[in-house]
Amino acid sequence: MPVKRAKFSDLLDMQHCNLNCLPENYGMKYYLYHAVCWRQLSYVNQDFNGKVNGYVLAKMEEDTNEEEGIPEHGHITSLSVLRTARQLGSAARLVKCARQKVEDVFDGKYLSLHVRCSNAAAIKLYQEKLEFKVHEIDLAYYGDGEDAFQMKWLFDKAGDPFGATIVQVPTTPEIKTGKIEWPSTNVDGRIKYHEHLKRLAQQQREAAAKKQQEDAAPKRSHGRRGRKS
Repeated sequence: MPVKRAKFSDLLDMQHCNLNCLPENYGMKYYLYHAVCWRQLSYVNQDFNGKVNGYVLAKMEEDTNEEEGIPEHGHITSLSVLRTARQLGSAARLVKCARQKVEDVFDGKYLSLHVRCSNAAAIKLYQEKLEFKVHEIDLAYYGDGEDAFQMKWLFDKAGDPFGATIVQVPTTPEIKTGKIEWPSTNVDGRIKYHEHLKRLAQQQREAAAKKQQEDAAPKRSHGRRGRKS
């Protein structure tokens, strides 16, 4: 299935794809903002009838500062593929197109994104099929309070001395340390990760207490009462 650069005429289809697949949604103004400012960075995936079934929305970050170690870099704002087009390599192709333009057109040094800490499928894609590594954890990043992994794909062939590898996606049933292999150079990331685990543990305790209260509450009878004679 072909990938092509997104045009203004594709924006409605991109928004439709977003609304069908993701809980993080955007108004049309936001899509226009990307299309006007960074038209080289957003792409769509089409089926053989020319219908959009996936997209990547990307931009160049503006808070760069070489002196503070934040070089020019791109950011994946949103990536979505309809269920009918998954498991075909569409998402990886979309990201690779954006990554190439970030480097070639804007001389970016890396590509970043955020992903839910519980999104095992996306994490597998970013780590195994692409070259992203975890650099930090943003606590309560999403609107529903879930934490996010901040991942980066460094273009420097020398490697990524600060990037961590996710060994197992942290989920609430069994919370253990050591699911992410943090390099000794990334102290801040290690600290944030432990804070993340504490948050998960607290959420698990609250969920267990709530369930216990619900189980202990008296059950209401829904049977019909007989009439008095």
